[in-house]
Amino acid sequence: MGCFFSKRRKAEKESRPENEEEQPKQYSWDQREKVDPKDYMFSGLKDETVGRLPGKVAGQQFLIQDCENCNIYIFDHSATVTIDDCTNCIIFLGPVKGSVFFRNCRDCKCTLACQQFRVRDCRKLEVFLCCATQPIIESSTNIKFGCFQWYYPELAFQFKDAGLSIFNNTWSNVHDFTPVSGELNWSLLPEDAVVQDYVPVPTTEELKAVRVSTEASRSIVPISRGQRQKSNDESCLVVLFAGDYTIANARKLIDEIDREHHCNGLRGTWEFMTIEIGLFCFPLLVKLDKHSPSGQTCGLITRTHELIHSYSENTPSVSFWVMVFQSPLMYKFSSLITLELVHTCILMVFDWSLRPFSIEYIVSFTVM
Repeated sequence: MGCFFSKRRKAEKESRPENEEEQPKQYSWDQREKVDPKDYMFSGLKDETVGRLPGKVAGQQFLIQDCENCNIYIFDHSATVTIDDCTNCIIFLGPVKGSVFFRNCRDCKCTLACQQFRVRDCRKLEVFLCCATQPIIESSTNIKFGCFQWYYPELAFQFKDAGLSIFNNTWSNVHDFTPVSGELNWSLLPEDAVVQDYVPVPTTEELKAVRVSTEASRSIVPISRGQRQKSNDESCLVVLFAGDYTIANARKLIDEIDREHHCNGLRGTWEFMTIEIGLFCFPLLVKLDKHSPSGQTCGLITRTHELIHSYSENTPSVSFWVMVFQSPLMYKFSSLITLELVHTCILMVFDWSLRPFSIEYIVSFTVM
């Protein structure tokens, strides 16, 4: 007894012409577009301005090596970027999902955003940085850091493609693996440093097609003061729960406070998940005291719109106030099958009090 389908296949094989060859099977990995590594590297260049336009890197790894006196612009998101043996170069990197690693470089000026930032065996780098984790330097000297400040229309979408939040930026919280007693291998750029003076907008015809702006007011990443010295004794901690307008509201609040005080009062920002059980909301992935740029800042977040008191262990004389605007994002079942409310929060710390603003005024554009 035979199988009907086996007889059918045998008949089809016999009816096939003898000179017709059987086509090899096609697999999904055979149909992928071939990647040429040369399209994702700049190597051995001197006195050139080069770059990649939006969509030309599309999440691939990128390598920059042995370049001298070059202007390099990567206007796209990438997986990782390694920069080796470069001298006197200006470098812009769009959002990098993984790490950016500088090795054996000197006299370079850079603007970049990444998940991890590492520098080894380098000297005299000036970096405007957005980094989701603690930047690390090793066996390096005269490394200076500032806050990322850049804009072009595709940049916000590239941050999302790279899995980076514009609110998670630890640019000034640098760790030195090889500190020297009595010396400081890294420092912060002047607060009034103008990014255009370090990493200018490209002037070649091809790269000018990207509509770049280095104005502080247009920067995709909120410009924060990081670990700079406080200018006064007042502080304010603001928490916005996720909603349709959370990012726009956070940016609007930052702009309003800057205009009120005529200077940048934003100490730092973070975006993280919290889980709420009953009346209290606790950090799910991170703790508030691990995310404060100005010390051990703690506080409970309740389901009310009222102000509640928080405190700082490092500066107990400073009172923090937590403003909470609730907009539930989604529900989640835990392993105990109890209903829990999950939020994505944006947390902001200002070096100013919100006393000039009435509660009604703030609520009017933060609760939709």
